[in-house]
Order: sequence, then C-alpha cells, then structure tokens
Amino acid sequence: MSIEIPEPNGSLMLAWQVRNRHVLLVGGGAVALSRIELLLQADAKVTVVAPKIDPTIEQYEKLGLLYKVHRRKFLKDDLKMYEGEASRKLDQFSGVDHFGPEEMEQIEQAVKQEQFALVLTAIDDKNLSKQIYYWCKAGRMQVNIADKPKQCDFYFGSVVRQGSIQIMISSNGKSPRLCHKLKHDKLEPLLASLDAKTAVDNLGKMRGELRHRVAPGEDTPTIKERMAWNTQVTDLFTIEEWGQFDDTALNRLLSFYPKVPQRQDIIVVPLENF
Repeated sequence: MSIEIPEPNGSLMLAWQVRNRHVLLVGGGAVALSRIELLLQADAKVTVVAPKIDPTIEQYEKLGLLYKVHRRKFLKDDLKMYEGEASRKLDQFSGVDHFGPEEMEQIEQAVKQEQFALVLTAIDDKNLSKQIYYWCKAGRMQVNIADKPKQCDFYFGSVVRQGSIQIMISSNGKSPRLCHKLKHDKLEPLLASLDAKTAVDNLGKMRGELRHRVAPGEDTPTIKERMAWNTQVTDLFTIEEWGQFDDTALNRLLSFYPKVPQRQDIIVVPLENF
C-alpha cells in the first residue's frame, strides 16, 4: 500500500488557549506591543514588566485591558509573582493515582490563577533574555524569546482574522517578513472577498442547535451521528452560500435531521434574495 509521508521539519500549529490565564511579558516596546495585541485577542491576563512603556500599551493599561503593569526592571522572582498555597502543593500531587474534587480544585487554582501559562520577552538585553529562558526551562514554563528562535518553545506567526476565523502563517523562524507579505498581499484580499465571519457564525449556530435542541445526548452513537450529519451538510454548500444563509435557512436545514437534505431543498430562491 502506498502512503503519503508527512513532511518533517515543521511546527505543530496549535490554537493555544490562554483565556483568563496569566501571561508574563518582559518588555514594553514595539515588539512587546505586537505580542500584547495577540494576547488580548486570546483574552489572556497580561502582566507587563518594563522600565519604559510604549504609549499604546499605556492606553491599554488605562482602559483596564492589562492585568498589571510594573514599570521597573525584571526580577527573577517575577516568574512566581502570583504563586500561592495551591502552587506550592502541586509537587505532592505527582504520585496521586486518583484525584478527588478537592485536589482537582487546588490544581485548577494553581494552574489558572497562580502560574504563568506563557512567558515572553521582548527586550534588547540578550544576556537577561538568556537567563530568563533557562529560569523558565528549570521551572518547566513555556517561553518565547523575541528574535531568538532556538530559545522559543513556540513562534508567533502572522495572523489573519475575520470574526471567529483565524489563520496563522509561520515560516518556522526563517522569514517573518515573508509571512507579513503573504498576509497582506494574498490572504487578507482573499478573506475580504468572502463573508467568512457570517459563514462560521451560521455553522456554529447550527452546530449548537443540533447538539442542544435537535439531537441532544452525549452517548457515542448520538455523537457520531451528529458529527457525520454536520460534516455532510457543511460540505453541501459553498462558503459564499453559508455566508448568506439566515435563520430561516438554518432552521430548514435542521428540520431534515437525521436525513441530509438536497441543495434544492434549501436554496429554493437565488441566494441574494435570502
């Protein structure tokens, strides 16, 4: 049997969830600002440590968008600035075979309220950046040192966004500028020609109605049936068509479940008349 071998030497592209999680950013300049803008899109709780702060970052602070801003030099203890009793108890859980509600709550408290999900540096001091990297590694923390690919657990790529649709381009550290050009010259014009935001909102609404109202249940057969139906119906129409459907069309689609409708069952008039 012939198989296609996955191409190596890439990155694992993930939609990292940092919503309501602490993120530490060391630096307050233009690069730091670009990191903050991405972190705010992900609803992270951002703490900034830097002697000087970009005016836009100051505006974010005044608007209450940043969790904390410390106008001073970085200190090693900053990596643990929010750690409390729950964090200090984490090591004792490593040998636990089964977690009860109390242990689960303590772990949730430590991970979500007391520890940094990510540490980022955007400073000119190469020696300090290197020290921060190794302090993070010793503390098992995920870190990104700006402009130092070998000292990054993850990279920031160029992101194109339209509502819930997010597309990231990465050159794996080789040419961030090329990613920027691809974003502005190719991907943004492409998405501008599609109403991808409405399309994904419609599909999300249909999926939610299917799960909670039309075919509720979390048993394996029900889940598989929902997923199969959702896949077939999604593929039945173009992105442009999903962007033009209204609630009447979505309810008509759902009324066919578990059968898959024909296109003519839904598109009975030109789409621009929906």
